[in-house]
Order: sequence, then structure tokens, then C-alpha cells
Amino acid sequence: MEEPLDTDLLRKQLKTVRIFLFIMAAVSFASAIIFVPDPYWRETPVGMPLTLLVALIYFLLALWARKKPYTAILIGLALILIIPVSLVLLHLAAFVHWPSKIIGIILLGLGVGDARDAQKKLRSL
Repeated sequence: MEEPLDTDLLRKQLKTVRIFLFIMAAVSFASAIIFVPDPYWRETPVGMPLTLLVALIYFLLALWARKKPYTAILIGLALILIIPVSLVLLHLAAFVHWPSKIIGIILLGLGVGDARDAQKKLRSL
């Protein structure tokens, strides 16, 4: 027998997932605007646009999370895990802003359970 759909819980779960993704977008945006434009850092011309692109992707994922929260948060996690690896392969600064990346992984990891449950509930509607 299937449980009745608790719409209040579903709304809270979706809100949690979206807030985590919006936080990641804001942190990425702040990183691009505040920390990257350093005239002595040789990757600034590459790093700033890429960081702004990442912020835009997180923002779009937060908007998309209304329909596919689990998929959106998994893409967000994959993005935060792929970035350091790609920076190493491109010989750019791999450990720039590593504390924010660790916090981001923890934050998005905390939202995975809510996102999975919410997406299951959305499918049953």
C-alpha cells in the first residue's frame, strides 16, 4: 500500500534542494567577482568567465530542481567534483578556493536525500 503524498514535506524538500543550489550559485558568483580578478594571477582571463559560467549553471540547476531535484543536485555534485580534476589536467590552479569546494560537496551531499525523495514523489503525481 502506497503512502499518501505529503505536499508540505514535498515543498520543504524542493525548497531545501533549491536553496542549496542557489547558495552554490551565489558562492560561485562571489568567487568570480571578488576573488578571481587578481592582476597577478595568470589564470584570471580564463578563471573569471569559467567561474561565472559555473555560477550560471548552478542558478539554472536551482530553477530546474522544481521538476527534477535529484537529477539537478547530482549534476551539481558532478560539476563540483569535475572542476578540480579538469583544472589539474589543464595545469591551472587546482586548489584555488578548495575550502569552498569542500563546503559545496558537503552542502550538496546533504541535499541528495531530500532531492531523491522529492523526485520520487513528483513522479507519483
